[in-house]
Amino acid sequence: MRSIAPVTMVAVALLLALSACIGGGRATGREARPEQPNFHYQLGIAALQDNKPQDAVVEFNQALRADRKDTRVIYGLGHAYFIIQNYDAAREQMERLIELDPENGDAVNYLGNILEKQGREEEAIATYERAMSMPTYRSVHLPMHNLSRIYLARGDWARAEKMLIQALRRVPEYLAGIADLAHIYLNRSMWPEAVTQWDLFTKLAPKAPDGHFFLATALAGDGKTVAARLAIGEYFRVAGTDHPLYADATALRDRLDEQVR
Repeated sequence: MRSIAPVTMVAVALLLALSACIGGGRATGREARPEQPNFHYQLGIAALQDNKPQDAVVEFNQALRADRKDTRVIYGLGHAYFIIQNYDAAREQMERLIELDPENGDAVNYLGNILEKQGREEEAIATYERAMSMPTYRSVHLPMHNLSRIYLARGDWARAEKMLIQALRRVPEYLAGIADLAHIYLNRSMWPEAVTQWDLFTKLAPKAPDGHFFLATALAGDGKTVAARLAIGEYFRVAGTDHPLYADATALRDRLDEQVR
């Protein structure tokens, strides 16, 4: 099954930023009081941070009783519904938010994610394209990334690559985009291009074992055995024995050792 560009961390980050703007950090019952206007909103944020999306649904619905047009709360509620896989309810909230704030690119992009989950791919594509066209939307790399995944699942490598390159021009250090572009090159045996992307990835995320493993794989494919051995050595330096790629990394290291004997 095709994965959708992660929205959970992005959404929580956005919600926390909104919370900070109104004087909240991590919300707790001790910090908030029922008489405060954003009391239930803050408790909803806290519930999301505690990985309790059902509780967040309750709190955000309570918050909406005070103000049915509070876009922060509507976004939070839609996000909570998305986490518990109630995609119809999540879609309803995002569409409602977009009605109130048509230039909200985060909501439009999120709606695209929801439509994908519902199997409405063509509508999702149109929604991502709408988000990309918004002149005030600062996170336009996210719908670009999402579009690339759709094209990749369809076997349209060229369009997927084009979308990822555009996304990375906007945000050069966007790790998820770098990794997906690197995987495209790796899967197509485009070794020099794969090496470039995985090398960049490991520089930005030196403690991520996957990057070192795939860099070693790309270097080996490119015939650079010594550099590949160094990269796989770095993998073993940062990875534990329980890492999912540990067995593959061991096999790769053994092959590389054989080549230099």
